[in-house]
Parts: sequence; structure tokens; C-alpha cells
Amino acid sequence: MNTNIIRSLVEFVQTEEQNRAVARESMSPEVAYDHAIFYDNPLTNELYLLVLLFMWHDIEKEILLASARSGVHDSSPISRDDFRNEVERLAGLSFKKRRIEIEKRLPTIDRLSWDLLDLLRLLANSFKHDPFDKPDEGLLKCLSLAPNMNYATLAESAAIRYGLGGFLGIGDDASFAEIVEEIRKRCDRILFMLHAGTNPRPFDDERGSLNPRTFER
Repeated sequence: MNTNIIRSLVEFVQTEEQNRAVARESMSPEVAYDHAIFYDNPLTNELYLLVLLFMWHDIEKEILLASARSGVHDSSPISRDDFRNEVERLAGLSFKKRRIEIEKRLPTIDRLSWDLLDLLRLLANSFKHDPFDKPDEGLLKCLSLAPNMNYATLAESAAIRYGLGGFLGIGDDASFAEIVEEIRKRCDRILFMLHAGTNPRPFDDERGSLNPRTFER
């Protein structure tokens, strides 16, 4: 996961948030409040959700690649073709089967880290797949929120923000900016544990292809 890109994205959204707050200073208090609630906050919150979506897919790929090359059960050299095949095989498994294999290969990722990754996955799934941008039952359960209630969209729901802050232990009134920054720090820790505690299988010494039909470009 490219931490610098994540930080730049967060700073970009924060700047947009500040610019909109400055623009509201010229409005009457009533108009400024309505503009913040119905226009500005939903937009910037949705941008923060996009950052979390990007973060999830980035760390998911890193975990998959590390798992495919893990030397926990086999430390012998691996060819690049076999590595690619193993990545594709793992990616093609059902979620449950893939998780079982990855947990065995990457024991340095602890339970709290998996809980955070599950939260990111469920948040991303709701954001991408629900046509009304509402939280699904899995996300509500993860956040300890009551099901069968009429929640607002993910970007507008105070309940979802409340649940995220509570899950992370940073306060029920945490802003989306604070939530994203806390998740980024924890993802950095997960990747540090992953790279520091996992011995990857070395690649076989192979000559690079000079065939214009097969070399990467």
C-alpha cells in the first residue's frame, strides 16, 4: 500500500473540506447549516469513503501477493510463473477458503488486524454494491448497529460514523477525516508486521525474455 498516495488523497479531501467551510462563512447561519448538511458534508464524506475503498483494494492485493510467496510451509525457490499461478489460484477461491489459506501462511497478522480488514471489506462492499449506498447487514453487525432500521447513505449516516468511531475506539463523534487517518495508521502497522514477520520464498534465477511477444511492457 502506497502510504504517500493515501496521505495525499486525505490531504486533498481535507483541503476541499476547508475551502467549502470558508465559502460558507459568507452565507447566513441558516443557509450555511443547510449547505453543510445537504451538500458539502455528503460530498467530502463520500470522497473519504473512496479513499477507504482504495485503501482496502491496495492492502488486499499486498496480502494476496505476500501469501502466494510465503515461505512458512515451503521455503524453496519459486519460479515467477508458479508465483503468478499461485496468485491466480488463491484469487479464484471462495472468500472463506482463501481466508483460511492466507491465515495459515501469514501468521503475523493478528486477530485485531483481521477484524479491521473485515471492516474495510464490508464497508467497500456496501459502498460498491448497494444501489442506494446503504450499509448491508454484515457491516451493521461489524459496527454493532441495530439491523432493520432506515439508515441514511454511508456518506450521510451519523450512525455509521458513530459505529466506525466506536469500532476504532477514537470517540463516537470522530469525523470521517479522523476515521480515515486512524485506519491508515493501522493498515501501515499491518503491513509492517506482514513484511517484517514473513520470509518470502526466493525467486528462481531466470533470464528475462527479450521476445517482444512475451516481455512485459
